[in-house]
Amino acid sequence: MSVSNSRINSIESTQDLITGRAGIAPFCKYLEGTGVLNRLDADFSSLKGSSKGLAVRDFFKQMTAWLMDGTSRHITYFDDLKKDEGYAAALETEVKDMASSHAISRMSEKFTKFHEIAFRDILLDYCMERLKLENPSVVEFSVDSMVMNNDEAKKRQGVRCTYKKVKGYHPMQIVWNGMIIDAIFRSGNTPTNEIGKTLAMIERLISRVRQDMGDNTTIVIRLDGGYYDKRIMDYLDRENVAFIVSGRMYESVKEATKGITEGEWDEYKKGNLEWRFAEFGFRSKSWTTYYRAIYTQLMTRDDGQFLLDFARPSNIILTNIGVNNNVLKNMSRKDKQHWLRSKTIIMSHHSRGGDELPHRALKEIGFEELPFHRFSENMVVYQCMVLTLALFEGFKRDALVGVFSPKSYANTIRRKFIDIAGKIVKTGGTIILKLRDSLLDSLSFSEVWTRSCSPPVRI
Repeated sequence: MSVSNSRINSIESTQDLITGRAGIAPFCKYLEGTGVLNRLDADFSSLKGSSKGLAVRDFFKQMTAWLMDGTSRHITYFDDLKKDEGYAAALETEVKDMASSHAISRMSEKFTKFHEIAFRDILLDYCMERLKLENPSVVEFSVDSMVMNNDEAKKRQGVRCTYKKVKGYHPMQIVWNGMIIDAIFRSGNTPTNEIGKTLAMIERLISRVRQDMGDNTTIVIRLDGGYYDKRIMDYLDRENVAFIVSGRMYESVKEATKGITEGEWDEYKKGNLEWRFAEFGFRSKSWTTYYRAIYTQLMTRDDGQFLLDFARPSNIILTNIGVNNNVLKNMSRKDKQHWLRSKTIIMSHHSRGGDELPHRALKEIGFEELPFHRFSENMVVYQCMVLTLALFEGFKRDALVGVFSPKSYANTIRRKFIDIAGKIVKTGGTIILKLRDSLLDSLSFSEVWTRSCSPPVRI
């Protein structure tokens, strides 16, 4: 029997500088190029009391790389990374500046809940630059909350029973174009809308959009049933911002639908699904304002089979589109006609399902079970997760364009781009990252590197 000449006969050590995370290098280059790292270093410089220990800049760079890498969710993994010279070289960081798990913990302990607004400002600045770059004629946002299940974790500050009947955290987030652009970390028992913070969050967003995009910008905000609150709707109406909110099937709603005649029903289809809908003016007993209501009933299942009367789920959508003429006043006549249609409002409302995909993406870029005991330390990890997700979305759209789909999730990019082998060579005063020709070609790595060094968005 012949023996293959390709068989490995022995194992030896090498002094070559090799990394299995060569793809993290262009991501870190992108992070530098956006100016986000400089802002983090400047805005949190007060945390560093002396020149000793881990620098603020290195803390955030290594936290972001740790989340982007995704190999482990445990803080102790930093002890393994500290020993990896190849990984340090890919991060363009001296080995002596690599953080241990104790250094990460000590730095995290210095944060308080009052530092959260600085995280939010940096996130919003980055996302607003992306918004200005894309410059849409209509800016659509979605306000929602997300449950982070910590039921199986050890006792954590702020972990409380959530509305989903699991113990965890309950952050509130605003989504635009697949990106979380603002987020507040909250304990699990916090009400969904928490009216004071919700209004402040929305007011901050509207002010910023009009400041950066101009007063003529048309803004549409979608909200789920947890934000069905007259105070929110009235505020948005006063600000001439269009809202589309899921109502609740109270008795007053059921009474209002009884007067709908057969000729007032219309149909809306999406794939095999079919709804019938009717619209009318609606206000609850305590309201003084009527809003436009669209009552929908699902008629078919996914396979196209019709549902029996008693099995048809119903929903009511409330909006000020078509009631407040000022919310669409800056649109062209054609766009205004489009948005006034009931089917457009239903379609926008149904797209809330897509607005929840960033919640899944956030949990994939990070994790639900947070590592620390103290609430403020876990807030830091959460806000780093949100910021890393925004940078990841930007990296896909700016640097990985044409190589990966913008809809790719973190694990796809990790396995196909981040987790590739590279050799780092120092020669003639320069540092060179070397990859196999097949990877350079299939991943267009040279082009990705060039785009990573000069991102179109910088804060």
